Amino acid sequence: MAEVLVTYRILPKDAEVDVEKLLKEFEKRFKVHSSEIQPLAFGIKVIILKVILPEEEGSTDKFEEELRKIEGVGEFEIIESTRIGF
Repeated sequence: MAEVLVTYRILPKDAEVDVEKLLKEFEKRFKVHSSEIQPLAFGIKVIILKVILPEEEGSTDKFEEELRKIEGVGEFEIIESTRIGF
């Protein structure tokens, strides 16, 4: 079965959130392909997270539902999605 590589831009709830700790939580829970922490503004950092999800209807919805449950996660958006594996 093919999979999709989805790139998310994840903002913490506020500047006080430890993004390193948040990133470690993502790595424990999800199939992370790669990640990067980037400065945004006013001391806030964002996480660019690339995750591998199954190519099936609703897989991003399920992932985002789990993402919302993690303490410290604010807003997020998909910035890229591509099919991998055949």
